[in-house]
Amino acid sequence: MARNSSPPRTRLERDGEMAKQNPHSGRRNTNRARRAAGATPGPSSQLSRGAAQRRAAQQPWWKRNAAIIVTIATVAALIGLFALLSRQGGSSASGVGNPVPTDVLNAMMNPDPTIFAIVGTGGLKDPLISTGASVHKGPTGKPQVFYYGAEYCPYCAAER
Repeated sequence: MARNSSPPRTRLERDGEMAKQNPHSGRRNTNRARRAAGATPGPSSQLSRGAAQRRAAQQPWWKRNAAIIVTIATVAALIGLFALLSRQGGSSASGVGNPVPTDVLNAMMNPDPTIFAIVGTGGLKDPLISTGASVHKGPTGKPQVFYYGAEYCPYCAAER
């Protein structure tokens, strides 16, 4: 028997010969052929799910979770801003929470009788007229009041 005197072939050499025989046999070769022909890459150029997971695993943790980190930092900054603004002292412009001076309180609670006599009823003959309707009383004996107001209305909410 005669032996083949050629040296043993490597795997790359065998694959290259197979690719020459069948140009569509390997994925790598089909992509090369497409690129050489000027075709746009097809779905085979997209990453598989496993490759995408491996690539994501290679990214640092802060890049993978950048949206979460930005959201948490924004919320923390807003909380800090509100805390800073609430601790700042100073006089409030509207006077809410400040007690009324005693002279103003006395002027409101005890009007001058001469001014009250001049103003009087404002030109009305009898400002308080009874309608004669019966008063509905609750179980405690106090008059019941029905208030009709919408939930969405800010003016009605102020009356509640």
